Amino acid sequence: MDTTVDLRKRVLNYIQNADDKLLRLIQALAETYQSDENTVEHDLTELQKKELDARMESYQNNPENVTDWKEMKDSW
Repeated sequence: MDTTVDLRKRVLNYIQNADDKLLRLIQALAETYQSDENTVEHDLTELQKKELDARMESYQNNPENVTDWKEMKDSW
């Protein structure tokens, strides 16, 4: 897995060799990311918190009672 330093080096290499189109895409992505970081809309509602708490409690009380993803998909 790449470290943050490795990723930065690779991204900077892309930027240094980028044409105008790629630079505009990178700029749009960065601006969107920055804009999203400034608007915190990730708070859970009380109902969502209660549901997560109930699921966690159920799992903690019986961690063997789980269904793997393949089984779940096959059951549909």
